[in-house]
Amino acid sequence: MSTAGREKQFALDWLDRERERLSAFDLEIWRYAEPAWREYKSARAYIDLLRAEGFTVEEGSGDMPTAFCATWGEGGPVLGSYAEYDAVPGNSQ
Repeated sequence: MSTAGREKQFALDWLDRERERLSAFDLEIWRYAEPAWREYKSARAYIDLLRAEGFTVEEGSGDMPTAFCATWGEGGPVLGSYAEYDAVPGNSQ
């Protein structure tokens, strides 16, 4: 198996192991039902989760109190992610 294949399998295995915890977290965020630009509980939950997983988290990115930027490790690969809290038309909820 190639290195990329092993890394992909590692990620898939991790997701399988963490499925219940991640699903519970998803429901926690969903139940907050915070209005746009007021996602204070949701942002705090994400920040706490990311820090517990070893990420360094910058809070208040771009002078927005609910925005944050999380980093882990050094070098590459670099991954980007986006989380949308409110029900934006066209996004699957």
